[in-house]
Parts: sequence; structure tokens; C-alpha cells
Amino acid sequence: MNKSIKNYVYFCFNYPNNFILDCFGTGSIGQHLKSKFNGDVNSFFINLDSENQEKLLNWIEQNYKGVI
Repeated sequence: MNKSIKNYVYFCFNYPNNFILDCFGTGSIGQHLKSKFNGDVNSFFINLDSENQEKLLNWIEQNYKGVI
């Protein structure tokens, strides 16, 4: 199985509490996105624009190590 996909799936079930602010910053965009998050990472992801989807995927790849 592709390690990146597996890591994303693990992230969806075990995401860190502050991942949005860590990824998007504590400024207005980070606060805005945090206010939109309802606990469903997949729903959150599909509602991001492509630039922010890419930013989140890169952040997960670099910072979340659910799969070794």
C-alpha cells in the first residue's frame, strides 16, 4: 500500500488537536479554517481550495508520522 495514503488515513482517525493552526498559522486564515472544522478531516479537506489542500497534504507528510 502507498505509504502516503496510509499515513493520511491514520491522520484522519488520529489527527493532532492543533493541526489546523500548525498548518495554516494562527492568523485570520488559520482561525477561519479552524472555525469551519467539525471533526471530519475528509469533509474539511474537500472543502479546501486546491492550494490549501496541497498545503495540508504537505503538512501531513512532513509532520504526521502515524505510519513508519
